[in-house]
Order: sequence, then structure tokens, then C-alpha cells
Amino acid sequence: MSDTKTEVQTIGKDQHELCIKLGDARLQQNKDFVYYIGGLISDDNDCNKDITRRIGLASSAVRQLSTVRNAKDLSSSTKLLVYRTLMQAIVLYNSET
Repeated sequence: MSDTKTEVQTIGKDQHELCIKLGDARLQQNKDFVYYIGGLISDDNDCNKDITRRIGLASSAVRQLSTVRNAKDLSSSTKLLVYRTLMQAIVLYNSET
């Protein structure tokens, strides 16, 4: 384990400072944590931050698709298909059903 890459977090109503050490180094405690498959875990166990983050990612992708949206040689149905495919993938990635 790496003490520079390993972090700790408490989740729930009763928040307190953790003092966890790896060797001689004290591990950093975070309130929010984005784990490797894209989800955001917050210390208050609330999903609103994760939803807001996903909406922001999708909005950014929409802005980046302006060339597709403004393309004269693509039909409206093709543009809609690209939009739905990419936005659903971004917003719903790793979400529970």
C-alpha cells in the first residue's frame, strides 16, 4: 500500500476525525471521494453531489458535441441518436437501477 495514494473516509451522521497510520505516515481523511469507476461518495451518505457531478459531466459533453449538433450533413434523427447514446452513458454510468 502507498501512504500517498491511500485515503480514509467516514460515512454517516456521526462524523469524527480519524487517525489511521500506514507505517509512520498518517492517512489523509476526505469528505468526498471519487472512486475508480466514476461514482462520488460523500461523507454525509447523500447522493445529490454524485447526481450533480454526473449532470455536470453530461453538460460538458453536450457542449463538446456542438460540431455534431451544428453539422448540416447529419439528419436530426442521427443527431438525436448520438445525443441519447452519449448522454445516457455518461449520466447512468455505474448507477444502480
